Amino acid sequence: MSEALSNTLRDLTQRAGLWPTLRQLRSSLRGEVGAWIRAGCPDPAPNVVKIAIVRSYLSRFGLRRFIETGTFWGAMTDAIGRTGVRVDSIELDDRFFERAQRVFANRPNITIHHGDSAKVLPTLLEKLDEPALFWLDAHYSGPGTARSELDTPISAELGAILRHARPHVILIDDARHFLGADGYPRLGQLLESVAALGSYGVTVSCDIIRCVANGLVPKSGSVESPGAPHAA
Repeated sequence: MSEALSNTLRDLTQRAGLWPTLRQLRSSLRGEVGAWIRAGCPDPAPNVVKIAIVRSYLSRFGLRRFIETGTFWGAMTDAIGRTGVRVDSIELDDRFFERAQRVFANRPNITIHHGDSAKVLPTLLEKLDEPALFWLDAHYSGPGTARSELDTPISAELGAILRHARPHVILIDDARHFLGADGYPRLGQLLESVAALGSYGVTVSCDIIRCVANGLVPKSGSVESPGAPHAA
């Protein structure tokens, strides 16, 4: 990589707030991530960037619990499980659930749950007694994926978490889909409703809606989580 290109990529990632995390992934800058940055960081971000963002929030707030809706192929489940935190992942599709059960069978910190996350998530919240990071990515993605009553259970999921007694970090993937159809609320309405509660700050960056409880205090010396947030 030429010095000029390296400097350009560094400038772009710094302006996007991604450099503190992506500097550890320099080899990726020559491939998918590099192409994404050179294109101006369009939505959606590559999966490796999403994983880096999730890991940065876990580290910044010292969280030990990760709860995911929509296991799918298990890439996020695997990556976050490798940090050592306790992982609970919920999958509706029979095939993806059975595969994840096999793949993570020998990973004691990872538990895969089967069912509709709108119904399973409240049962996990009943037993949750500490702050957690929630990665909400359960939705119908066309043939080969499962669908419940709606294309996405996001309204039920988010409502259950916001009612919980503990402060949390809530990251919602695919902000670009929030257009007011197929179970998705309009993005602006969702941001306004969360902000109106007064207990969570809410921003959007890298196609991820980010809700952080006001009661959460970053660890001393932690780096701000990557992305270029746009406040609601």
